[in-house]
Amino acid sequence: MINDYFERPWLLEQMRSSSVGPYLDGFSDSLAGLGFCVEAIRKYTRMAVHIGHWAHRRGLSLGSWDDDIIEGFLRHLLRCKAGENG
Repeated sequence: MINDYFERPWLLEQMRSSSVGPYLDGFSDSLAGLGFCVEAIRKYTRMAVHIGHWAHRRGLSLGSWDDDIIEGFLRHLLRCKAGENG
């Protein structure tokens, strides 16, 4: 669960209310099961929320994500200040 990696209630609420929120517990559990360290799990979970917000602002449903969408997000990261922090 993401509660194992993030403590601030406001941050947990923000993450859970994102378009990818329903998937974050399973995502973080999977990363932990694969042996990722705590800091990596935090980083990848924050990145999942970031792409979720980015896609939501563009009206892109989760089911529509494909390689082109991911490439668009990666281009976004080159310009995004939030991307500098993970």
